Amino acid sequence: MWQQLTPSDKGKLLGTALVSLALFALATALTYTAYQFGSVCEQLPALLTQIEQTSQKVGPVLSEVNAVRELIPPILEEVKAARETIPSVLKELQATREVLPSVLAEAKALREALPPLVEQSAATVKNASGVVRAIEPHIPRVLTEVRKTREALPGLLDRADQTIARAAKLGQEASSGAVTGLLGGIITAPFRLIGQFGKGLAGAMGLSGRGDFTAEDERLASVATNAVIQNGQIGTQQTWRNPASKNTGSASLLKRGTRDDRPCFTLRQRVEFASGKAHQADIEMCQQADDSWVGVKP
Repeated sequence: MWQQLTPSDKGKLLGTALVSLALFALATALTYTAYQFGSVCEQLPALLTQIEQTSQKVGPVLSEVNAVRELIPPILEEVKAARETIPSVLKELQATREVLPSVLAEAKALREALPPLVEQSAATVKNASGVVRAIEPHIPRVLTEVRKTREALPGLLDRADQTIARAAKLGQEASSGAVTGLLGGIITAPFRLIGQFGKGLAGAMGLSGRGDFTAEDERLASVATNAVIQNGQIGTQQTWRNPASKNTGSASLLKRGTRDDRPCFTLRQRVEFASGKAHQADIEMCQQADDSWVGVKP
């Protein structure tokens, strides 16, 4: 039958078949497009939600980008300043390189000189050890002599105090009998002070009637006081010690002056009792019209 058809009919028939096939393909395409469009419509809410979330995240990102942009100019300024300092740094580095050979040479010389110094130090230590070994046998004897000296020292000090007291008493007696008048009063004043000062010293110090401050303590304090006054230098100090009572003390000259045109001395008296307690008083000694001396608190 196909062979019986004319070419014209064959062309028409073929065209009709192609048109039908095209229409079928178009219908299929439209159907697929509709299906895909439906799928897109179903996914559209989720896509819109993602787009909204993405847009919410974009805002902070843009803020950070703006912050970074604002930081860029200071960073560029710092980079520029750093670039400007590079030449000076390179100069310093060059200077260091130039100095380095001399430093290395000095280090080398020091290394070469070190062994002789070590040998010399070792020899010095060896010699010192020999000296110490030579001295070591004598150390016990020296320590024994020092201990004996310490034990004998209190007695020597007591005998010295007694000698001073006896000498002062002899001077008082000799001077009082040989010199008279105004000149005699001036010359014998320190010696009279030795004899009369101690009578009221305890009261002036605020220790009158105190049992742990004995008469011998008062006498020794008087001797120390007269020694300080006879020295006459401000700041002079004289100490005393009583082996019997175990009390010690000191007298210090603070200042000199006059009262009613008569000489006065301000002294600081301090007593360290054997019990561990201490007493300190500043007193003023002034010469009276009868050439006696009276101690009062200043």
